[in-house]
Amino acid sequence: MSWAEKRFVPELDAFRTRHPRTQLVSLESSSPPALVVRVIGDLDTDNSQDFQKALGEALPAAKVLGGLILDLTELKYISSTGVGALTSLLVAARGFQLPFLIAAIPDRVKSIFDILGFTSFFDFIPGYTARQ
Repeated sequence: MSWAEKRFVPELDAFRTRHPRTQLVSLESSSPPALVVRVIGDLDTDNSQDFQKALGEALPAAKVLGGLILDLTELKYISSTGVGALTSLLVAARGFQLPFLIAAIPDRVKSIFDILGFTSFFDFIPGYTARQ
């Protein structure tokens, strides 16, 4: 994956101010072309509804760039509600005919997807190395 630059996505800024323990950092990838959102912290009952809303509102920007990639390198915890928010986002992305990929999912987070039986719903990028 090659990177361009940080990308300003206003829809994500409102989330950042409401949920200081969870950050969303947006980047632009040129290969594959996509909006990349790095999720840092937790995705749980406290913030999953706002997360889903913020990313849902960012889908038009992702469409212009060619896709949406969630970089979960620094996701520390996800609850079943967080997985549900990702699933709803996946459905919304499909409505936009938008590629939706998950990158760098930590084993502890992937195990939640496995336990809930949601792993097969998502496309994962194997061998992804996060930008430093």
